[in-house]
Amino acid sequence: MRIHATGATHDNRLRISMILCLSLGRCVAAGKGGVPKCPVPSKLKALLVIAGKVQRDGKLVTREDAGKARNEGATDVEMYDTVLIAAPFCMFNHNVDGLKSCQPRDATMYALVGQLLAERGYLKPSR
Repeated sequence: MRIHATGATHDNRLRISMILCLSLGRCVAAGKGGVPKCPVPSKLKALLVIAGKVQRDGKLVTREDAGKARNEGATDVEMYDTVLIAAPFCMFNHNVDGLKSCQPRDATMYALVGQLLAERGYLKPSR
């Protein structure tokens, strides 16, 4: 797979990050069944499969995974961004777990936070 970081812009990474987070939120809300049962487009399902493999071990991502994502319309840049986003999120999650941080018990909080991040991003606008 040829992937060039030069084609990945900050805006594109932010867009992909928001889409993946919202899609994952829809998967969680849909309940059991994993990515195949998620109520999201097949392109996002293919990218979520790649992100899920990165979560376990990046070496699990195969040429077949990339091929399936391409067949669903994903570009090399979108796959690169998916990996670029999934890897640090895993690191952050391990950090949070290691610090024994608390998590919201109400699952609706994740949807609210996801929507807020999708609308406003991660940074608070300066005044």
